[in-house]
Amino acid sequence: MLKKLKEKLESTANSNTFVKNLNKFLESKWYLIAFATFVFIVQALGLEVFGFITIALLFAYVSFFMPSTNANIPVICFATFLTSTMHSPAEKASGYEIIEAGKFVVNEGSQFFSSPVFLVGLIISIVIVAVALLYRMIVYADYKKLRTKKTLLWGLVTLAVAYLLSGIGYEHYTFDDFIMSFVQAVCLVAVYFYVVTTADLKKFGFDELAHFCGVGLFYIMVLVAYIYATRFGGFLRFTGAWKAYMLCGWGMSNDFGIFLAMLLPAFFYKMYYAQKRAYVWYIFACLDMVVMFFTYARGAILVGCAVFAIGSIYAMIRKQNRKQSVISEATAFVTFVGVVVILHFTGALEFIMEYHIGKVSNGTEFENISSGRVDIWKRYFEYFISNPIFGGGFTVDKIFYVENGREVANGAFSAYSYFAHN
Repeated sequence: MLKKLKEKLESTANSNTFVKNLNKFLESKWYLIAFATFVFIVQALGLEVFGFITIALLFAYVSFFMPSTNANIPVICFATFLTSTMHSPAEKASGYEIIEAGKFVVNEGSQFFSSPVFLVGLIISIVIVAVALLYRMIVYADYKKLRTKKTLLWGLVTLAVAYLLSGIGYEHYTFDDFIMSFVQAVCLVAVYFYVVTTADLKKFGFDELAHFCGVGLFYIMVLVAYIYATRFGGFLRFTGAWKAYMLCGWGMSNDFGIFLAMLLPAFFYKMYYAQKRAYVWYIFACLDMVVMFFTYARGAILVGCAVFAIGSIYAMIRKQNRKQSVISEATAFVTFVGVVVILHFTGALEFIMEYHIGKVSNGTEFENISSGRVDIWKRYFEYFISNPIFGGGFTVDKIFYVENGREVANGAFSAYSYFAHN
């Protein structure tokens, strides 16, 4: 029966004009741009139910009608970004009206993600994806690739084993730690298994990866600008004191900064290999850095500055396409200076400096400058010493939080509350 279904679907894909044109679009670079635009619109308008069902149907279409599942890679990577700012479960500020020295009126987090409407929509989406996934893995999957495509296999296996062994032997290791480790390991292996056996990786090289990451960067940059415009009344009214209210359904300011720093090399890659107008990509890299500063994520900014400096130096000394690199550097320098001048005369530059440098100039101890991070680093170094081989597991900080009366989050137990970060 499945064989007949496969033959019928392949016949339709080869003969139907609409299906052929749609498949051609889904294989083009415009598809990724369109998909990211769709994700942003859904996120901005709070249309999660519509968004999840739509991308589930897209996942099913690719599984049934396309020769490879490359078009499903964006679905896997961008699905989480559908969750909206207005439905964020975290506490959030209500608009940007200032009361009492720049403080916001804070509302409780949205309960939308536990509502029947969302849960029903999510279940429908999961069922659609499960059916399509099962069909693809039974009918089309090429399991021989698992033996030939080993570039990432052993590294992935090592990482998965590290996840599973995380925390073994630690005195406060619990079943929660194992569940978290197991879920992480299974997700990694499952995604690898699916992509290797069903996708055409020959059509997903470095250029396609750079395009993918570049589109992701644009999405984050536009999202940050959107949050400023709709929640803080524009870039010029924001100060570091309001950083905690820079939220969307899937993350916060630090998450935005991490993505902007982590994906920044994509712009440099595009600049290095562009035959014309390479300077455009360098300007985008400069804008990435500007937006990164507005996330107030200091760790991300530190890494981003290092990546930007290394990428810029390499662009100047590399032999290939040196003319384009010089033009890029000169154009971007003028652009960067122009942005700084505009920020200065509008007063925004002072806001940025107040947050990023003000603590250094006014602080007397590094502990104060680091906003308590030194205490976190010391505590986690002690955890490492106590169990140096396998660590303390995903919820290593549970004892500290319990002892300080923070064992509950949002009214219920939450292992996520105990994660260490930066």
